[in-house]
This record gives sequence, structure tokens and C-alpha cells, in this order.
Amino acid sequence: LLCKGDEFIKAGLYARVSTEIQVEGYSIDAQKEYLLNYAKAKEYTEYEYYVDGGYSGKDLNRPAIQKLISDCKSGKIDCVFVLKLDRISRSQKDTLYLIEEVFNKYNVGF
Repeated sequence: LLCKGDEFIKAGLYARVSTEIQVEGYSIDAQKEYLLNYAKAKEYTEYEYYVDGGYSGKDLNRPAIQKLISDCKSGKIDCVFVLKLDRISRSQKDTLYLIEEVFNKYNVGF
């Protein structure tokens, strides 16, 4: 088990689809299954799903990504897993913001 002091390390499992992506094989259920299997393979026992179904990755105006950002800043999760980088954002600027200003700044693995 992965621990930080007396606490278990909690992973944030982020999945997103826009309607056209679902047709290409990246359904929410498929992403969740892959992310859960990956987290278990890495011996994470604590995790939370963050799912934005039907949202474009063009910006960060999505409810689950906003909750993920908030939970990173408040220390509720310690790492974030995504199936592919474009699932978290299709904007390089937003991806860099997430990595530099959220994940790195708040010691959240990605």
C-alpha cells in the first residue's frame, strides 16, 4: 500500500468524452476501467473518479476538472491518472497550467 505518513495516497482518475470521441472507442466506461486497472496495478487502494461526459477539452470550463483542481489544491488527492493527455485538455496552454500551477505546485503526481 502506498502511504504518506499515516494516510493512504489517493489517486484522482480523470475521464472525459465529447460526443464524437465516444464513437472512437474512448467511452467513459472504457476509460474508467483502464484507469482503475492501472491504479490497482500501481497498488493504489484509494481513488476517486472525476468524469466530464459530453464536454469538449477546449478549455477548463468543465465541472469535474474544476473539482479535480480544487481537490489537488486542498490536498485531497496525491496523483492524477488519465488515459491520454488529450483527455485532460486539448489546449497546450491549459495542460501546462494544470501541470505547472496545479500538479507541480501542490505536489500532485501526474
